[in-house]
Formats: sequence, structure tokens, C-alpha cells
Amino acid sequence: MKHYLFGYGSLISKQSRLATGKTGIAIPVTIQGFQRAWNMISPEMKISGVGVVSQIDSVCNGVLVEIDESEIPLFDKRELEGSNYNYERLAIPHNQLVHGEIPISSSMWIYVVKKPLVPTLEFPIAQSYLDVILTGCLDYGEIFASDFIQFTSGWEHPWINDRNCPRYARALSEIQISTIDRLLNSHVKYFHARKDESC
Repeated sequence: MKHYLFGYGSLISKQSRLATGKTGIAIPVTIQGFQRAWNMISPEMKISGVGVVSQIDSVCNGVLVEIDESEIPLFDKRELEGSNYNYERLAIPHNQLVHGEIPISSSMWIYVVKKPLVPTLEFPIAQSYLDVILTGCLDYGEIFASDFIQFTSGWEHPWINDRNCPRYARALSEIQISTIDRLLNSHVKYFHARKDESC
């Protein structure tokens, strides 16, 4: 049986996935029944991340990443331990896949937030983390990246531009700054509330 992880945040980025384990093809998809939001806190990095909660009338874009069963524990360690066990890995029913296609005999897995927590001044949205996600999204085009932004809630919370001194442990050295900021400015009315952070 084939296994697929649904990456809806930093797992969209191939570089970020490679930092954890081996994966196969990544298929851009849309899944119904999950709402993505800025609702996870990483105490170690002092940032907030995205997570999903079950919500029947919502959709979430991302990638289904083929993964060998032997690699799943590595990603469980990354996601579960990294969130202080505030994620749990659940199976996604095939009828919730509304865009994209994988073999019907395969298993789909998603990391779902158990206790949503909003970003704060101490644990803000960090641009270095968001850059990893949107760089991954841009591999599938600007529409896919725009969908990520629009399918995500919680942009009204504290947000820092930490590119000069990244808080995110898997920050990228090369990003499309102008494209990312243009898309954010186009779709997020709170973009101008983002605060620059110096080292």
C-alpha cells in the first residue's frame, strides 16, 4: 500500500521535507473538511505556525507527498515532538480529495491540531517560516501560493519580518522576496502591520 502525507505548511517545501527524511513525488491537491490557520506555537523557536482543524465547509490546498511507511516515524517526530504533541496524525478519507488524484488503494495522512493557540507578541507569525512555505508554493505557481494565503486564517495576529535574523530553524537562504511580498500585500489586509525585527 502507498502512503501519502498531506503537506499544508512547511512540508509543501521540498527543501524542508529533505531536512527530515526521504519522500517521493509531491502532488498539488485541495482537500475538503479542514481549515488552516495560524494556530500553532513553537516554544523553542518562539514563533507561531500553521495547523489545521476539522471544519466540514472549509478547503485547504497543499501537496500529497508519497512516503515509504518506514519514513513516517521521522515525520511524526518532526511534527509531533516539534509541536509539543499538539498535533495528531489522522487518516483522510478519499472522498475529501476534491482536486488532485492518487491511487484509491493508498492511505492519506494529515497532522491536525488538537488545541489551537493564537499567535502572540512572544510567539508571532515569523516571515522566515512563511517564506519557506510560500517558496514551496511557488514551485506550483502563483495561483497555488495565492490559494495558500486565502485559505489561511489568522493574519490579524502579531507578525514579524525576521528575514535578517531568522527565528525559524529551517529558514531558506534564497527566497523570492519581491514575489512573496507582492502576493502577501495583494491578499492580506494586515500585511502593513508586519513589524521588522533586527538581530
